[in-house]
Amino acid sequence: MNINTMIEMINNFNQTVVESGFQRDIQEYIATIAQPQNSQNIVLLKDIATKTNESLKSILNSDLPDILKILIPVNQENIFTNSNHSEIIDKLLSDPQINTSQFHAQLTQTLNNIITQIKNNKNTINQLSSILTPYYNYQADKDKLQKRAVISLIFKNIDTVTNLKKFASSLTKWNRTIHLYHQLVSSKSPKDVELLNIQNGSLDVIINMDVNVAINFTEIVKYGLQAFGGYLLYKSSIKEIVKAYLGNKKLIKAEREREQELLNNVGIVIEAKINEQYKKILTGDSLLKPDNPTKIASEVTKTIAEHIVLGNDIKLLIKTDSEKTVNLITEINKESLTVRNELKKLSSDDKKLLLDQYTIKEEDKKEEPKSKKKSKILRNGNKE
Repeated sequence: MNINTMIEMINNFNQTVVESGFQRDIQEYIATIAQPQNSQNIVLLKDIATKTNESLKSILNSDLPDILKILIPVNQENIFTNSNHSEIIDKLLSDPQINTSQFHAQLTQTLNNIITQIKNNKNTINQLSSILTPYYNYQADKDKLQKRAVISLIFKNIDTVTNLKKFASSLTKWNRTIHLYHQLVSSKSPKDVELLNIQNGSLDVIINMDVNVAINFTEIVKYGLQAFGGYLLYKSSIKEIVKAYLGNKKLIKAEREREQELLNNVGIVIEAKINEQYKKILTGDSLLKPDNPTKIASEVTKTIAEHIVLGNDIKLLIKTDSEKTVNLITEINKESLTVRNELKKLSSDDKKLLLDQYTIKEEDKKEEPKSKKKSKILRNGNKE
């Protein structure tokens, strides 16, 4: 397991459980319902149970359960996401005959169990963090860290991770895409993109590349996720809205057109942001002279959009004191979680619509353009 990825997993736990306020909220709920005047307030008790369950289900639908199984390989029954806390609360809320005292007692016990497990999990993870942190980024000096960054291309689409030909094709597309994107945002000849590791599970391809290119690239992915998240949120709510139109064909047609435009917007936003980055960097770098930047932006857009709508992910694994970069990492993690949760709600027909529009067809592939230096994904960083 790559150290940078392990650190990213630890950060994911801290962001999802601690920084999100989930742990704090559970502690406050326990303190609130322990007060005598609140112990018999069934409206308050049900409200707390509902809010706790909503947060729990969001966490259970995220990457965190799988991450905790990796970070805490021993005593997995003590992992809070492995316990049936949500099921207990569901049963509690759906029981019409339970009295207030019983509701209060069971809710108190469940909340205490959650917070106890979270604290135990946090202690275990903190111990692991203290061991890994000194080796983060291979103890590289600051100058090297400023030049290179680690990115994880995460493939979760089942057709990709179970088919060697499709996986190889995806890597080929990404090799070309990273090379093309580099031409738009840096006048320096790209160094070979080093393949550091391929991890199992969701197939995480860990690569090392120019840090400025990596950060700019991650920003583009963030905008793509935001646009796709907007489309998915629309899809999750539109059915009930259309029902309220009571068959009005004009209104239904308008919604269908809106839906298509939101889907088109994923590619539009990505390409617009790539061109925006290119023009901004061009004003300060007179040596930046890529051949046909419009065509390059279009091709890079296709690969990023396809990766996103297939339910795949991208992570920037970097140790930094830059508030802007830290915020970028937090934002992309948040957008990724939204997309993954909403993508699960789509029907097979809706998913097919996504694939029909954004999957790159064989006939769409172009020959690799000539450049000063090829960028290759290499095995373990050694030149071919």
